[in-house]
Amino acid sequence: MNADVLIIGAGTAGATAAWKCAEEGAKTVLVDARPAGKAGATWVNGVEERLFSDIGLWPVPEQAIFHESSVYHLQSPAGSRSTCYGTPTLEIDMAGLNRALLEKAEEAGVEIIYSCSLDQPLIEGNAVVGAHFIKDGERLNINAPLTIDASGMHSVFREALPDSLWIREEVEAKDTCVAAQYVFELTDKDAAKRFLAANNVKDGEIFVKAGIRGGYSILNTSIDMEHGHVAFLAGAMLSQGNRAAQDLIEEGKKLTGCAGKKKFGGAGLIPVRRAMDQLVGNGFALVGNSASQVFPTHGSGVAAGMRAAAILAAVAGELVRAEEPMTIENLWPYATAYQRGRGAICASQQVVREMTESLHPGQTDQMFRLGLINEQVTIQSMDCQPLSLGAGHVMKGLKAARVAPTLIGRVAATGVKAAAVSALYHRYPEKYSARSFQRWRGTRKRLLN
Repeated sequence: MNADVLIIGAGTAGATAAWKCAEEGAKTVLVDARPAGKAGATWVNGVEERLFSDIGLWPVPEQAIFHESSVYHLQSPAGSRSTCYGTPTLEIDMAGLNRALLEKAEEAGVEIIYSCSLDQPLIEGNAVVGAHFIKDGERLNINAPLTIDASGMHSVFREALPDSLWIREEVEAKDTCVAAQYVFELTDKDAAKRFLAANNVKDGEIFVKAGIRGGYSILNTSIDMEHGHVAFLAGAMLSQGNRAAQDLIEEGKKLTGCAGKKKFGGAGLIPVRRAMDQLVGNGFALVGNSASQVFPTHGSGVAAGMRAAAILAAVAGELVRAEEPMTIENLWPYATAYQRGRGAICASQQVVREMTESLHPGQTDQMFRLGLINEQVTIQSMDCQPLSLGAGHVMKGLKAARVAPTLIGRVAATGVKAAAVSALYHRYPEKYSARSFQRWRGTRKRLLN
């Protein structure tokens, strides 16, 4: 089988890449190891609303919207609280979003092959020229000048690439979050009302306990009386154990006392770190979790991966129309656009994530009480924007330095380092040369390792 573009992985990043590549005029084949209807995530995720209009998926497909809430209560371990009104995110049913994206892809002419497992990439000389799969026990070769790997954090394709084509990077346990999200039937409305009243939260609002298992951990609870469900989202660093998020979900069920049979959900590992240094090579490109395109402070990669996919498709489409080869040099504009844009924000937020991860509960509470965690900062994080404090909050910080000089010093140092990292990513090489890339990468290693 031959195609202009082969995409491996039909989650949101892969489905977006397929849809957009086909719209650009490329003959596109999308392959996923799972059966039809099972590709992609199965949980609910908060996704920045502006993403959908930015990539042309507007209005947001009705099947993708799980819950619309404009109120978000963030609470420290000791009970200090920051409440956000008019949040910039939508609670998205990832399965519904994926169905909508795959429908778009099929309408654009994408051929989708399910239950098809990757065996290995096809390599000729110094370039990837497609991939070899197993489908119904039979061999299937798909030849394509460009193969896009959207197969997730533990990518078989990426790991099978020879060192001559890709600079190997491992996603370490210290940069891995374990997350879980489940929706349950609401079985006891009286218990639900007691929980809401005890926490000063209204029906449909989102209540978030931050730092519940150390600085970088969270438990979100949302009760919806009208639709009869209670939803929990939990996350913690992998260092807390493989079951850390599942244990937090169980804790949430006990605290509310109103969660019955599980309706749907899922769990998995997420790389909460900067993107891979090398996003493209001769004949291939990485996108989504395979490229570690995740916003580290809240651990979601949905928007980052979909935005990256749209950028990549535009570059690939131009090359297909011009009948230009899919070399590392020709694909590099995708890497530059991503790393200088969303990549710079995400890399700087790895610095912030590492600082928050090191906080003990008392310090997390101090961050709330001193106004360093506030509505403005929370909204910026939810919307995947660079974090910045207004003049009023800066003045509060200066006053707080007298009360908590060590903590404020750490926050200030984090801000300086995050700014330096962002500046470095804005200098990501505009054009590919081995020398300029290695020079940039050497600086990145010294600054952010």
